[in-house]
Amino acid sequence: MQRDDAVAVALKFQQLPALAASAYLRPLPQGMTAVLRIAARLDEAEIEGAAAGVGVQPEELYVACAGFLRHALFHARADDYRVLGLTPGATAKQIQEHKRLLLSWLHPDRNTKRWEQPLFRRVSDAAARLQAAAASGSQ
Repeated sequence: MQRDDAVAVALKFQQLPALAASAYLRPLPQGMTAVLRIAARLDEAEIEGAAAGVGVQPEELYVACAGFLRHALFHARADDYRVLGLTPGATAKQIQEHKRLLLSWLHPDRNTKRWEQPLFRRVSDAAARLQAAAASGSQ
């Protein structure tokens, strides 16, 4: 996996925690799919390669990406695109992919942290609304 802008931003937020307070105000960086893939932990070899590419341990990279997602995507005023780590105009394929990655990360069977369980529903609902809007042509 190449170092994407979003991965670099996630690491910067990990290294400078004061930035987390403003994460929701900033536009999402390019490469959010890479951050979602790391948080979902679908391929440990991919995470190890990405971590080596940025000079950190795999667990540090995971913590940075998960923390960035919590702060950047799930604030109270986040719209459906933001909740999914997307920008307006995202394709149906992108909506589905980001939903799958986020739900994999947040799934109660894989992640037992109680605070994350409501986020699982929020992601599902956001994706359903965007998919319905795309199907009706009102996106």
